[in-house]
Amino acid sequence: MLSMKQVRFDHDRQPLFDNVSFDVAAGERAVLFGQNGSGKTTLFKLLVGELAPQSGVIDVLGTVGVVEQTVFEGEETALDYVMQGDSARYNLYLAVTSGDSERVLEVYDDALAVDAFALELEARQALKRLGLYGHNSSRLRELSGGEQTRVQLARLTMRHVDIVLLDEPTNHLDLESIEWLTRWVNEFRERCSPFPMIVNSSMTSRPSSSS
Repeated sequence: MLSMKQVRFDHDRQPLFDNVSFDVAAGERAVLFGQNGSGKTTLFKLLVGELAPQSGVIDVLGTVGVVEQTVFEGEETALDYVMQGDSARYNLYLAVTSGDSERVLEVYDDALAVDAFALELEARQALKRLGLYGHNSSRLRELSGGEQTRVQLARLTMRHVDIVLLDEPTNHLDLESIEWLTRWVNEFRERCSPFPMIVNSSMTSRPSSSS
């Protein structure tokens, strides 16, 4: 479902990495392990199409979900962020809850067809499953690093994904949260059809005590 063949990527006209080749099949999990600055996050950006390689071939068969190593600073709420995980339904949800009768009538049938009216409830349930009950109205910037990771995971569950990329998922997490994340990965994999997963981890990250 995911492969790289002899990929090269340059940064400031110098090769960041060269001749990178690997395959990850359905149901497999892989760890991308290396020092900070070695190009791990850049490789993820190549996989999702945010960057293009200087040479080589990248094949990604399916929809990719990414949990990024992001520290949020805006005013967006956790609930809004999670609902945006299903962007098509979110746009319809905004329209039917806008209070603009003309706009509501224009999109009503489309919203009904995809059940956009249930989007908010589904997002609330996703946050609750991820242990964030009561944080629906919390600003993302107000959440701890571990809570921000959980919000991203909640957003990930709002749509079908075939491939999961976790970029430094243990950053900002204490040991208890790392153990929780390990359990979540195993449970999510069991609930969903087998998908490939790649975890990006730096050499300075603290390993989990769970297997």
